[in-house]
Amino acid sequence: MTNKSRKSERRPPSTNGNRIVNFLFFVSLLLMIWGISMYRQTIIDAKYLLGACIFGIVAANLLLPLFVATTYSRTLAVLTRSIIGAGFFYFALLFLNQQFRSKIILAEEFEIVERGSLARGKSARCSQPYVMVDFHGEMKQLIFYCDKEDTIKRSRKMILNYSKGAFGFAVVESSRFVG
Repeated sequence: MTNKSRKSERRPPSTNGNRIVNFLFFVSLLLMIWGISMYRQTIIDAKYLLGACIFGIVAANLLLPLFVATTYSRTLAVLTRSIIGAGFFYFALLFLNQQFRSKIILAEEFEIVERGSLARGKSARCSQPYVMVDFHGEMKQLIFYCDKEDTIKRSRKMILNYSKGAFGFAVVESSRFVG
């Protein structure tokens, strides 16, 4: 048996179902990356995101096999469907909360509990500063651009302008540092 024929035996045949699942998989990965940026602006307890992901995993593993047949092994199919479901529902919760938020902007002053900086990436010119605030019992990390580093070091409090999202989770509109 030649090396080329061994490789083709291990690779599942390319079917329309496989292509659809692959497409959904990569779309869900992109949506999760977009969702991370929305998460940074949303004050939400992790249990709600975990619940949305678990619900998505169950829904995708129950519904996708009804509509799309693949030739993947059982383990790979379950893993792929799980990532698709978790990604779509994680994104949907954050996206819908942010897009259908209240027009009323609330402003409150919060004590800065902790400050620090994220690890610097290869192409970054500085490490991104962050602050932790206690938002009504929910600890939230807010990340800023490098030019705010000196301001963050001098400040003890910050004012957050936020609105309530569609599901009741606060969406940070803007912030400024005080004293």
